[in-house]
Amino acid sequence: MSFWGILMNKILFVVAHPDDESLWIGGSLAGLSQFDNIETYVICITGKDDERRCNEFKKAMEIAKPSGYAIMGHTLPKQGGIPLEKIPDFLAAGLSELDLSLSEVSLIVTHPHYGDEHTHINHIQLFYTLRELSAANNVPFACFSFMPIPYVKMCPI
Repeated sequence: MSFWGILMNKILFVVAHPDDESLWIGGSLAGLSQFDNIETYVICITGKDDERRCNEFKKAMEIAKPSGYAIMGHTLPKQGGIPLEKIPDFLAAGLSELDLSLSEVSLIVTHPHYGDEHTHINHIQLFYTLRELSAANNVPFACFSFMPIPYVKMCPI
């Protein structure tokens, strides 16, 4: 058995809203689910209170087939500019729901520091909050992006 055959990677994707998983990481989730040595997990911080969006999230997860997912109960902002509160608490609740701890996670992936296409405040908040949590817990950190980020050295893990 090769080194890569025995190495188990647990990748945690954290998104702000239901639909972010489809817009930003849907293809990656579906592709990564094909590997035996990679487990993917998704935590969506908002949307459990919105039945339609919650159901759409669950259907997207059925298609992408991550190892586990959780949609949390932070109220889904109905307009832009409303910051998320207690992100670490919702992340902890999601990890608990997935029976996963940060010490088991090989990589945390979330929105980029510029907030994606609309400089979305919730996406920016997640980036900075998760960057701090990953550093404090010695977990590698990354972001997904649809465009190159200038002045940032990208290197594979």
